[in-house]
Formats: sequence, C-alpha cells, structure tokens
Amino acid sequence: MTVQNSELFAAVKAVVLDARAVVQEHLAAGKFVPTFSDWMKIDHFKSGFPHLVRDFDAKVFRFGELLGPRPNTWTPYGYEDWESFKELLAIVERDDRLGSYFGAHAQANVPDNFKRLFFLINVGEVPTQVFERTVHLHGPDFREEDIEPIYEEVETAILVEQLPIAIVVPIALTHFETPSVLPVADNVVIAKLLDDLQLARARGSSSGATVNQTVVNAATHALVLLGWQMTSPNPFQPGPSDMGWYPAEIIDRFFDALRVVTGLETGYAQAFVRPQGWARSYTADLPPVVNGIAVRRYPAPFERYGWLDARPPVTDDQIAEVAALYTNLANAPDGGTLPLAAGRLSDAMLRDNDRDSILDLVIGLEAILGDQTTTEVTHKLALRAAAVLARLDEQAADPNQVFAAVKHIYGYRSAVAHGNARNVARKQSIQVGEQEIRTVDLATTYLRRVIDALARRPELAGGADIDRHVILDALTVKE
Repeated sequence: MTVQNSELFAAVKAVVLDARAVVQEHLAAGKFVPTFSDWMKIDHFKSGFPHLVRDFDAKVFRFGELLGPRPNTWTPYGYEDWESFKELLAIVERDDRLGSYFGAHAQANVPDNFKRLFFLINVGEVPTQVFERTVHLHGPDFREEDIEPIYEEVETAILVEQLPIAIVVPIALTHFETPSVLPVADNVVIAKLLDDLQLARARGSSSGATVNQTVVNAATHALVLLGWQMTSPNPFQPGPSDMGWYPAEIIDRFFDALRVVTGLETGYAQAFVRPQGWARSYTADLPPVVNGIAVRRYPAPFERYGWLDARPPVTDDQIAEVAALYTNLANAPDGGTLPLAAGRLSDAMLRDNDRDSILDLVIGLEAILGDQTTTEVTHKLALRAAAVLARLDEQAADPNQVFAAVKHIYGYRSAVAHGNARNVARKQSIQVGEQEIRTVDLATTYLRRVIDALARRPELAGGADIDRHVILDALTVKE
C-alpha cells in the first residue's frame, strides 16, 4: 500500500506526533493511564475447546483514552486547540468527500454545539486510532516511520469505496485434524483460529439472536470466505450487523456438506468481517475486525455444557469429501433435490426434539428418492432407499433391513403428523440386528448415506432414474 492523500497524511501524522509528545510527558510524570477492565485470556476445557475468561492481571493500556477534543476529568488532553489538529480539520472541511464521511453537515436537527462536537470526535478518531495502534505495536517512543503503515490502513477505509474483506464463520464445538488451512472451493477455506483473532472476535459486539457466549467462543477453526467486498463504513453506517447481509446460502451449503459427510453435530453461532489491508478502528495490538452477527445455527445440546464433551476431529480426508460434496451442491440446478435434501438434513440436526426432526428427515428422503406421483409413497421410498444403500453406498447395506427400517421410519413420521401418541411412543425406536436405535438417528444416517451416494451419481436425478438404472439394472440378467 501507499499513501493516497499526502496532504491528509501529513496532517494526521502531525497530530499523532503531538499526541506522542503529551503522552510521553504524561508517562514520565508517572500519571495514571486507563487499562482495559474487560481484557480476556484464552483457557481451554479438557475437551480441547477454547474458553475465554477475564484476565484480571492484564495491563493493556488504553492510551487513546487520554485524548479527546476537549480536556475533562477523564480525558486530560484536548486536541481541539492544537495547531496540527486545526490543520487537519481545515483539510477535511474543504474536501466534500471527507466532510461527508466525517459528518460535517450531518444531523441537521442536532444543536450546533453538539453537532460540532460530534464532528470533532469523528475527525479526531483518525489520529487517535493511528496513535494508539502505533504505541501498542512499537511502544510510546515509536519512530515517525512507524506511523505510515498504520495510517495507510485507516486511510484506505476512508478513501476506498469498496473494501476487500474476508467473511469469517467460527465452527462451533467441532475439532479439526488440520493445524493450518484447507481449501473447500475457490475462495472458500477452513482455517485455524489463531489466539489474537480469538481475542478480537470475542471483544467485538455481535447483534442478532441471543446465543450462549461459551458456545460462540468454543471454536478452534472457522469457515473463511475470501474475495468479498463491503462498502466503506463511516461513523453513521456501522457495517454488517444483519444475517441478511451475509451469503447465508454459501455458509449453509458448507455446513450441509459437513453434516452429510461426518454426521457430527456442528454449526455456528457467529459471523464477522475481517478487513483485508484496512481498518476503521483498532483494539490494542489485536487484528481489526468489523462487528458481526450472532446467530443460533447450532444444535440445542451445545448449550447444555456441550463444550465439555470430547468430540472426534474432522479428518483431512473428510474435508476432501466435504469439498467434493460442496461442489456438487453448488452445481446442482435451482430447486434441485440434492441441496433440498441436504438442507432438510441440517434442519433436522438443528431441531430440539425428535418429532420435528423426523418430519424434516422424511421430507429429505421424499425429495431425493421420490417422484411426481403420490401413490404408494412409503413402498417406493423404502424400495429405492434399499436399492441405493445396497448397491451405491460404500457400506453396502442389507436391502431387506433398509426396506423394513424405512417403512418403520415413515410410520413414525405418520404417527407424529397425525398426533397418534400411542404409535409415536411405539415407533420412536427400532430394532436393527441386536441394537435398539432411535428412529431419528437411523433416519439421519440413511438420509446422509443416500445424499452421499447420489451426489456421486448426478445422473440419478430422481426416483424414476433410480428405478431404471439401479433397481431394474439389478434385475437384468447379464448374458
């Protein structure tokens, strides 16, 4: 990067150097400097998931709190009367774009004295942020040349209309084998969350759903979407704080694929933006982030001390399978049965009770195994599931067992749909061999395996194709 507005840089740099002088004098006199009272440190549960707790011994100073437009009890040094700041104000006020960005003419209904104060604060945030960041990276005796790289990041946020970003979605309560970065698709990767980013995302406020903060923090890796942009945020446009802003279809497609391949309970509770080469503000020496969104897209058991449970890691080989399925889901036609079934699987695995889950699971099976007719639905689903899992699935299931089990699953679904409490109780589990299994768990396994098997055979686009190319082929006598 290079400085884009040399006049603006010179003015900001002059204010930063004046701030350095007054703070050096303040420190030399042994005067009080505020610290972060809520600084966190990273601990870990025995399960290996991170746990953020208050660090009462931390002495992370807030040097910027010593500076403000006008001196008062809490802010001993006012920059409004500094000649360097007056020059910075003059540059901003005679530039329409800068004036608009900092709100020189905003808030028409606000009294002039307050309007002026808001404007001073907004402009003053630029040198204040640059100063504080420079002190945290290089110490209070920093050199003049230390200022420019930090200024360039802040200047980019002001002057560039479309800013490069990475969208980061921490993967809750899910271990991964990889210690580094694994590709999923173009500009879609899984990356380990380093400690500094863990602390930064924990400090950033997230609007949206009420979520369990321990679940939010208990993520070792994140889904990262690269190559995105956002409009430059100004003090009156705080940035992405609504789930509708994020590419939910891409995010959920990844988690759909992850659930199909692994069968693990997984999900996410947060999404946020990681600026690429720019910053609106800083927190000490942590990487800059833009406050994000809190969202409840994780299984309900996670909130019942799920972070204490040991969980198997997702292997690198499984991630390769996830990547392949993600691509198949992305390439499926609009309204295709494969993404519909995968989405229903995710919905079922995120439900809080079996009765809701079984409805989603059967809808998923109907979507991927059904056809346009409404006759003999149960029989056709059972027959097609048995054929797919016996002939296309790597585990080569017993077709008779699958056929009977799918009929049981559909019977459970019908009992739930019609409110038949007696049949619900009778059909909520099933005997498979010597094991008694929850019907919902078996339906989940079958739907996962059917999706995986048919994703490898995209030419089988529906029930009729399964009849023709799987069932009838099996009955054809080979010469």
